[in-house]
Amino acid sequence: MRTMITKVQEATPSRLTAVLRQERILQSGKVIGINQMHYDEPLFASEISYLSLIYSKDTRGLVPNKIVLKV
Repeated sequence: MRTMITKVQEATPSRLTAVLRQERILQSGKVIGINQMHYDEPLFASEISYLSLIYSKDTRGLVPNKIVLKV
């Protein structure tokens, strides 16, 4: 069962590794770090963050380096 990320703080390296594996995007390796840039403009009912993902050296394949998280 998929569990939705509902807070920016929930976007941890282990959580994003699990999501990327579940979606068959990440075949090997793992997310080991995240650089976050928060969008400061007020939005009606959501919060947007831009995340740069850092992967372990054993990561293979086409994986996203940056993602947008909207909660």
